[in-house]
Amino acid sequence: MKRLSILLALWVCATTNAVAQDPYTHRVDAVAKEITFDVRVSPYTFYLKNTANELIDKPITWVSGIELTKDEYNALTLGIMDQGGLRKAIRETFSEAEYAALKNGKDYIELFTVINADGQILELVFYIHKSTRTETLSPDKYELLEQNLKLYATYSITDDMQKLSFWRSFHLIDFASLGILYKNQDPGIALPDSLQINP
Repeated sequence: MKRLSILLALWVCATTNAVAQDPYTHRVDAVAKEITFDVRVSPYTFYLKNTANELIDKPITWVSGIELTKDEYNALTLGIMDQGGLRKAIRETFSEAEYAALKNGKDYIELFTVINADGQILELVFYIHKSTRTETLSPDKYELLEQNLKLYATYSITDDMQKLSFWRSFHLIDFASLGILYKNQDPGIALPDSLQINP
């Protein structure tokens, strides 16, 4: 019995150590400071979903509560993400060295977002291209990215959005094409933090 207890303790330690070194293990939650991520792994991507998400899998409804048909949803005009806000979220999350590594490595992340009628991100899921760079980033870093995206990245508002309780969208973060500048870099052509479309 004593030997079984020792073996069990060694197995727990080994498993905990493996997860600490590789937090993105299939069906093992990745725990950050304030967020726990549900993790799914495929050959080329890993998926991180905040376990507190409630709307990501729910049907989209009109404000009245009636569920939209697929054709009704496809006929809507919905907003697009403000690229200036996205750039600010990335700059506030990643150091210049981290961003340069992700950019040079041609890394990318697909976002699956839930947005309210005011264009604010309520929930999101990360579909992350697997690389030595993205897998090295800690769950705390992805937690910070989620927080900054919710803080800075907004969507333009349309009349159709006002008719919905919430809606969903995909957005690709392609680090190589973002053109983010850090404070000590020669700006050349300035990139604003917010892109306003004048009527």
